[in-house]
Amino acid sequence: FVVVSMALDHGAAFSMEPPVKEMPWARIQEPRNPGSGVSSGVELLKSDAGTWNATVSFWLQPGREPIKCEAVVTARMDVGGMFLEQRFQGQFGPELGNKTWTSLSYTGFDAASDQYEVVRLASSGTPMIVVRGKAVPKAEHGLSLELNGEYQLSGAKATERDVIRHEGPDKCVIESWMSFGGSEEFKGAEFVLTRAKESLNAETSPAKEDRQLKLGNFSISLTVKDLRASREFYEKLGFRKFGGESKNYLIMQNESSTIGLFQGMFDKNMLTFNPGWDRTAAQLPDFDDVRQIQQALKERGLTLKLEADESATGPASLMLVDPDGNPILIDQHVSRPSK
Repeated sequence: FVVVSMALDHGAAFSMEPPVKEMPWARIQEPRNPGSGVSSGVELLKSDAGTWNATVSFWLQPGREPIKCEAVVTARMDVGGMFLEQRFQGQFGPELGNKTWTSLSYTGFDAASDQYEVVRLASSGTPMIVVRGKAVPKAEHGLSLELNGEYQLSGAKATERDVIRHEGPDKCVIESWMSFGGSEEFKGAEFVLTRAKESLNAETSPAKEDRQLKLGNFSISLTVKDLRASREFYEKLGFRKFGGESKNYLIMQNESSTIGLFQGMFDKNMLTFNPGWDRTAAQLPDFDDVRQIQQALKERGLTLKLEADESATGPASLMLVDPDGNPILIDQHVSRPSK
C-alpha cells in the first residue's frame, strides 16, 4: 500500500490505503458439510502457494483513469500449515513518487462460521483490515470468493467488497469495490494475477544453472562438549528451546535464527538445510525434493560425500563439503512433494 487521497462523489477527500488484496484461492469449493472441520478448507488454501506476478490498477477517484503498477506475490502455508501467508511487494510509477509498498496477509478457514477470514497489514500505516466471506460458485468463471469488511479510515466508515474469480488454475482476477462515508460503491482496485513460470515448471527446472535451488529451512548444527553448558550459554544470548530435545541434542531459536546443539554425534560444525520445512518445521506446499537437488548439484559438477536414494520417495539426506572443508547437510524429513 501507499497512502493516496480519494475524492468521493460528495466532494470530501479522505486519506486512504489502496487495498492490496489477499492471494486468490484456486479451485475453492463450498464446503460440503459446513462446520465439520478445518481440514478441507485448509487444503483449498494450499493450491495457491507459490509465486505470482500481478498487474495492479488503482482508481484514485471514481470515473478517473487508473494508476497501474506491477507486483510480485509470494505465498506459503505458515503457522503450523494452517494459514496462507501472502506477501505483496510492488512499486508505483512517477504519479505517486515511485514509492514501493508491501502488504502481508494471513488467511484461514473458520469451520464454525463456514467462512474464510483474512487479516491484512501494510507498510504504509497501522490499521489492520479484516474481511471474511464464503466461496460462491459462478458458472461463467468457475468458482469465486466474495469477501466483505468494514473499518474506520480517517474518521469515516469504510466498506470493502472483494470479488475473486479464477480463469483457470494459474490466472485470477480480483476486483475490490468500496465505499467511504456512505458514498456510492465504486471499483477501487483490480489485480490480474498469473502464476510465475518457475512454480509451474519446478519438476523440470532444478538442474538449470540459472535457477535458484529451494534448500528449505537453514540452521547451524554445532558440535558441543557439554549440552547443558551450551544450552545455558545460548539461552543467555536470547535463544530458546524449539524442539528435538534429548540427552544428545537440542534445537534452539532466536527469532528467525536456528541452531542445533549436538553432543558426541559428529566431529565438525555443519551448515544444515531442511527441504520441505519452514522455520517452524511445518511442511511447505511447494519445495525442491532432496533428490531433485541432488541431480542439480551433480549436473553442476559438485561431488557428494553422502547421496540420497533416488529410487525412494520418503525422507532422505545428502552431504557435500565446501572448498574450505565445511560440511553441508541437506536433510529432508518429509516425503517428495506431489506435483
